[in-house]
Amino acid sequence: MNNRFQENFEKGLSAVCASLSKKSGIKTEEKVYERVGRLKQKYPSISRYYTVDYRIEVESKTKRKTKQTEEIRKVTAMSWTVKPDIEVNEQSGTYFLRTSLSMSENTTWTVYSIIREVESTFRTLKTDIDLRPIYHKKDESTMAHLHLGLLAYWVVNTIRYQLKKSDPEDKDASKCLDKNAQNPEKKMNYGWKEIVRIMNTQKPVLTVSQNCFNQVIISRRCSDSAPKVEAIYKRLHYKSKPFNKRKFVVHKSDFQKINLIDLQIFLL
Repeated sequence: MNNRFQENFEKGLSAVCASLSKKSGIKTEEKVYERVGRLKQKYPSISRYYTVDYRIEVESKTKRKTKQTEEIRKVTAMSWTVKPDIEVNEQSGTYFLRTSLSMSENTTWTVYSIIREVESTFRTLKTDIDLRPIYHKKDESTMAHLHLGLLAYWVVNTIRYQLKKSDPEDKDASKCLDKNAQNPEKKMNYGWKEIVRIMNTQKPVLTVSQNCFNQVIISRRCSDSAPKVEAIYKRLHYKSKPFNKRKFVVHKSDFQKINLIDLQIFLL
Protein backbone atom coordinates (compact mmCIF):
# COMPACT_ATOMS: atom_id res chain seq x y z
CA MET A 1 0.00 0.00 0.00
CA ASN A 2 2.82 2.40 0.88
CA ASN A 3 4.55 1.57 -2.40
CA ARG A 4 1.41 2.53 -4.32
CA PHE A 5 1.05 5.79 -2.35
CA GLN A 6 4.72 6.56 -2.92
CA GLU A 7 4.41 5.96 -6.66
CA ASN A 8 1.33 8.19 -6.94
CA PHE A 9 2.94 10.94 -4.85
CA GLU A 10 6.07 10.99 -7.01
CA LYS A 11 3.90 10.92 -10.13
CA GLY A 12 2.05 14.01 -8.88
CA LEU A 13 5.34 15.79 -8.16
CA SER A 14 6.55 14.94 -11.65
CA ALA A 15 3.40 16.50 -13.11
CA VAL A 16 4.00 19.71 -11.14
CA CYS A 17 7.65 19.76 -12.26
CA ALA A 18 6.68 19.17 -15.90
CA SER A 19 4.37 22.20 -15.91
CA LEU A 20 7.31 24.46 -15.03
CA SER A 21 8.83 23.95 -18.48
CA LYS A 22 5.56 24.38 -20.41
CA LYS A 23 4.62 27.66 -22.00
CA SER A 24 1.24 27.91 -20.28
CA GLY A 25 2.18 25.89 -17.20
CA ILE A 26 1.79 26.99 -13.60
CA LYS A 27 5.04 28.63 -12.47
CA THR A 28 3.98 31.15 -9.82
CA GLU A 29 5.43 30.37 -6.40
CA GLU A 30 2.11 30.47 -4.56
CA LYS A 31 0.35 28.26 -7.13
CA VAL A 32 3.16 25.70 -7.13
CA TYR A 33 3.10 25.57 -3.32
CA GLU A 34 -0.65 25.11 -3.48
CA ARG A 35 -0.37 22.15 -5.87
CA VAL A 36 2.31 20.49 -3.78
CA GLY A 37 0.24 21.14 -0.64
CA ARG A 38 -2.72 19.34 -2.18
CA LEU A 39 -0.51 16.34 -2.89
CA LYS A 40 0.73 16.34 0.70
CA GLN A 41 -2.86 16.52 1.92
CA LYS A 42 -3.83 13.61 -0.33
CA TYR A 43 -0.89 11.41 0.73
CA PRO A 44 -0.10 12.44 4.32
CA SER A 45 1.41 9.07 5.26
CA ILE A 46 4.07 9.32 2.53
CA SER A 47 4.68 13.06 2.09
CA ARG A 48 6.26 13.37 5.53
CA TYR A 49 9.20 11.24 4.36
CA TYR A 50 10.00 13.61 1.45
CA THR A 51 11.91 16.86 1.20
CA VAL A 52 10.95 19.12 -1.69
CA ASP A 53 13.36 21.84 -2.83
CA TYR A 54 12.53 24.75 -5.12
CA ARG A 55 14.61 27.13 -7.24
CA ILE A 56 12.92 30.50 -7.41
CA GLU A 57 13.64 33.47 -9.67
CA VAL A 58 12.26 36.99 -9.29
CA GLU A 59 10.99 38.79 -12.40
CA SER A 60 9.94 42.43 -12.72
CA LYS A 61 6.75 43.20 -14.58
CA THR A 62 5.27 46.61 -15.41
CA LYS A 63 1.51 47.03 -15.52
CA ARG A 64 0.10 48.72 -18.62
CA LYS A 65 -2.50 50.91 -16.94
CA THR A 66 -0.80 52.02 -13.74
CA LYS A 67 2.80 51.78 -15.04
CA GLN A 68 3.78 50.28 -11.70
CA THR A 69 6.51 47.70 -11.43
CA GLU A 70 5.88 44.60 -9.39
CA GLU A 71 8.02 41.59 -8.63
CA ILE A 72 6.77 38.12 -9.51
CA ARG A 73 8.36 35.09 -7.91
CA LYS A 74 8.40 32.08 -10.23
CA VAL A 75 9.59 28.54 -9.65
CA THR A 76 12.03 27.50 -12.37
CA ALA A 77 12.93 24.04 -11.07
CA MET A 78 12.11 21.67 -8.23
CA SER A 79 13.51 18.44 -6.86
CA TRP A 80 12.54 15.98 -4.15
CA THR A 81 14.38 13.37 -2.14
CA VAL A 82 13.54 10.90 0.58
CA LYS A 83 14.80 12.00 3.98
CA PRO A 84 18.01 10.16 4.98
CA ASP A 85 18.02 7.34 7.53
CA ILE A 86 14.27 6.81 7.12
CA GLU A 87 12.57 3.61 6.01
CA VAL A 88 9.13 4.19 4.49
CA ASN A 89 7.79 0.76 5.51
CA GLU A 90 9.41 0.76 8.93
CA GLN A 91 6.18 1.42 10.82
CA SER A 92 3.96 -0.59 8.50
CA GLY A 93 1.75 -3.11 10.19
CA THR A 94 1.18 -6.76 9.41
CA TYR A 95 -2.16 -8.42 8.71
CA PHE A 96 -3.00 -11.63 10.57
CA LEU A 97 -5.81 -13.92 9.51
CA ARG A 98 -7.11 -16.30 12.14
CA THR A 99 -9.56 -19.12 11.51
CA SER A 100 -10.81 -22.16 13.38
CA LEU A 101 -10.85 -24.25 10.19
CA SER A 102 -7.96 -26.47 9.21
CA MET A 103 -6.86 -24.81 5.97
CA SER A 104 -3.53 -23.99 4.40
CA GLU A 105 -2.23 -20.43 4.11
CA ASN A 106 -3.05 -20.17 0.40
CA THR A 107 -6.59 -21.47 0.92
CA THR A 108 -7.16 -19.09 3.84
CA TRP A 109 -6.00 -16.11 1.81
CA THR A 110 -8.14 -17.17 -1.18
CA VAL A 111 -11.26 -17.44 1.00
CA TYR A 112 -10.52 -14.06 2.60
CA SER A 113 -10.09 -12.43 -0.82
CA ILE A 114 -13.40 -13.88 -2.00
CA ILE A 115 -15.17 -12.52 1.08
CA ARG A 116 -13.73 -9.04 0.41
CA GLU A 117 -14.90 -9.15 -3.20
CA VAL A 118 -18.40 -10.23 -2.14
CA GLU A 119 -18.65 -7.40 0.42
CA SER A 120 -17.38 -4.82 -2.07
CA THR A 121 -19.85 -5.98 -4.74
CA PHE A 122 -22.83 -5.93 -2.38
CA ARG A 123 -21.81 -2.46 -1.19
CA THR A 124 -22.22 -1.24 -4.78
CA LEU A 125 -25.35 -3.28 -5.53
CA LYS A 126 -27.17 -1.91 -2.50
CA THR A 127 -27.02 1.50 -4.17
CA ASP A 128 -27.60 0.33 -7.76
CA ILE A 129 -30.77 -1.69 -7.10
CA ASP A 130 -31.93 0.41 -4.13
CA LEU A 131 -31.58 -2.27 -1.46
CA ARG A 132 -31.20 0.18 1.40
CA PRO A 133 -33.14 1.22 3.32
CA ILE A 134 -35.84 -1.45 3.10
CA TYR A 135 -39.36 -0.02 3.49
CA HIS A 136 -41.22 -3.34 3.49
CA LYS A 137 -43.43 -4.19 6.47
CA LYS A 138 -43.84 -7.93 5.86
CA ASP A 139 -41.06 -10.48 6.17
CA GLU A 140 -42.02 -12.08 2.85
CA SER A 141 -41.52 -8.80 0.98
CA THR A 142 -38.21 -8.17 2.74
CA MET A 143 -36.90 -11.63 1.83
CA ALA A 144 -37.98 -11.13 -1.78
CA HIS A 145 -36.04 -7.88 -1.84
CA LEU A 146 -32.94 -9.58 -0.43
CA HIS A 147 -33.26 -12.47 -2.87
CA LEU A 148 -33.24 -9.90 -5.67
CA GLY A 149 -29.85 -8.72 -4.40
CA LEU A 150 -28.59 -12.32 -4.36
CA LEU A 151 -29.68 -12.83 -7.98
CA ALA A 152 -27.99 -9.57 -8.93
CA TYR A 153 -24.77 -10.78 -7.32
CA TRP A 154 -24.89 -13.99 -9.37
CA VAL A 155 -25.10 -11.88 -12.53
CA VAL A 156 -22.18 -9.73 -11.36
CA ASN A 157 -20.11 -12.77 -10.47
CA THR A 158 -20.75 -14.32 -13.90
CA ILE A 159 -19.70 -11.12 -15.69
CA ARG A 160 -16.52 -10.76 -13.61
CA TYR A 161 -15.65 -14.43 -14.15
CA GLN A 162 -15.94 -14.04 -17.92
CA LEU A 163 -13.84 -10.86 -17.86
CA LYS A 164 -11.08 -12.51 -15.82
CA LYS A 165 -11.12 -15.68 -17.92
CA SER A 166 -8.26 -15.78 -20.42
CA ASP A 167 -9.48 -15.91 -24.01
CA PRO A 168 -6.83 -15.95 -26.79
CA GLU A 169 -9.26 -14.45 -29.29
CA ASP A 170 -9.72 -11.29 -27.17
CA LYS A 171 -6.04 -10.47 -26.54
CA ASP A 172 -6.09 -7.78 -29.22
CA ALA A 173 -9.12 -6.20 -27.56
CA SER A 174 -7.42 -6.29 -24.17
CA LYS A 175 -4.27 -4.64 -25.49
CA CYS A 176 -6.24 -1.52 -26.38
CA LEU A 177 -6.59 -0.85 -22.65
CA ASP A 178 -2.84 -0.46 -22.27
CA LYS A 179 -0.48 -0.66 -25.23
CA ASN A 180 2.50 -1.26 -22.96
CA ALA A 181 0.84 -4.07 -21.01
CA GLN A 182 2.94 -7.19 -20.58
CA ASN A 183 -0.03 -9.37 -19.71
CA PRO A 184 -3.32 -8.03 -21.17
CA GLU A 185 -5.48 -10.50 -19.20
CA LYS A 186 -4.63 -8.82 -15.90
CA LYS A 187 -6.15 -5.56 -17.12
CA MET A 188 -9.63 -7.14 -17.13
CA ASN A 189 -9.64 -7.82 -13.39
CA TYR A 190 -12.03 -4.98 -12.56
CA GLY A 191 -14.24 -4.54 -9.55
CA TRP A 192 -17.95 -4.14 -10.14
CA LYS A 193 -17.86 -0.44 -9.24
CA GLU A 194 -15.17 0.15 -11.87
CA ILE A 195 -17.10 -1.86 -14.47
CA VAL A 196 -20.20 0.28 -13.87
CA ARG A 197 -18.11 3.46 -14.18
CA ILE A 198 -16.56 2.33 -17.47
CA MET A 199 -19.85 1.22 -19.02
CA ASN A 200 -21.58 4.45 -18.01
CA THR A 201 -19.39 6.30 -20.52
CA GLN A 202 -21.65 4.95 -23.27
CA LYS A 203 -25.04 6.67 -23.25
CA PRO A 204 -28.30 6.38 -25.23
CA VAL A 205 -29.22 9.58 -27.05
CA LEU A 206 -32.89 10.50 -27.66
CA THR A 207 -33.62 13.27 -30.19
CA VAL A 208 -37.09 14.75 -30.71
CA SER A 209 -37.79 17.13 -33.62
CA GLN A 210 -40.69 18.34 -35.76
CA ASN A 211 -40.82 18.67 -39.54
CA CYS A 212 -42.81 20.99 -41.78
CA PHE A 213 -45.64 18.43 -42.10
CA ASN A 214 -46.46 18.84 -38.42
CA GLN A 215 -45.00 15.42 -37.60
CA VAL A 216 -42.87 14.60 -34.57
CA ILE A 217 -39.72 12.62 -35.39
CA ILE A 218 -38.21 10.65 -32.53
CA SER A 219 -34.73 9.23 -33.07
CA ARG A 220 -32.94 6.99 -30.55
CA ARG A 221 -29.36 5.86 -30.96
CA CYS A 222 -26.41 4.76 -28.87
CA SER A 223 -23.16 6.70 -28.57
CA ASP A 224 -19.85 5.25 -29.72
CA SER A 225 -18.05 3.02 -27.25
CA ALA A 226 -14.67 3.89 -25.73
CA PRO A 227 -11.71 1.45 -26.05
CA LYS A 228 -12.27 0.06 -22.55
CA VAL A 229 -15.99 -0.45 -23.24
CA GLU A 230 -15.13 -2.11 -26.56
CA ALA A 231 -12.73 -4.51 -24.81
CA ILE A 232 -15.37 -5.52 -22.26
CA TYR A 233 -17.95 -6.10 -25.01
CA LYS A 234 -15.55 -8.31 -26.96
CA ARG A 235 -14.59 -10.32 -23.90
CA LEU A 236 -18.29 -10.92 -23.12
CA HIS A 237 -19.07 -11.58 -26.82
CA TYR A 238 -21.56 -8.72 -27.01
CA LYS A 239 -22.16 -6.16 -29.72
CA SER A 240 -20.42 -2.80 -29.40
CA LYS A 241 -23.84 -1.10 -29.46
CA PRO A 242 -26.71 -2.59 -27.42
CA PHE A 243 -29.28 -1.45 -29.99
CA ASN A 244 -29.31 -0.04 -33.50
CA LYS A 245 -30.57 3.38 -34.47
CA ARG A 246 -34.36 3.60 -34.21
CA LYS A 247 -36.55 6.24 -35.81
CA PHE A 248 -40.25 6.89 -35.21
CA VAL A 249 -42.52 9.36 -37.02
CA VAL A 250 -45.78 10.18 -35.24
CA HIS A 251 -48.45 12.82 -35.78
CA LYS A 252 -48.40 15.70 -33.39
CA SER A 253 -51.07 15.60 -30.70
CA ASP A 254 -53.91 18.13 -30.88
CA PHE A 255 -53.62 18.86 -27.18
CA GLN A 256 -50.94 21.43 -26.56
CA LYS A 257 -51.42 21.47 -22.80
CA ILE A 258 -53.58 19.30 -20.57
CA ASN A 259 -55.51 21.28 -18.01
CA LEU A 260 -56.43 19.96 -14.60
CA ILE A 261 -60.16 19.90 -15.48
CA ASP A 262 -59.52 17.84 -18.62
CA LEU A 263 -57.40 15.42 -16.63
CA GLN A 264 -60.18 14.92 -14.04
CA ILE A 265 -62.73 14.27 -16.79
CA PHE A 266 -60.39 11.79 -18.44
CA LEU A 267 -59.88 9.89 -15.19
CA LEU A 268 -63.63 9.67 -14.63
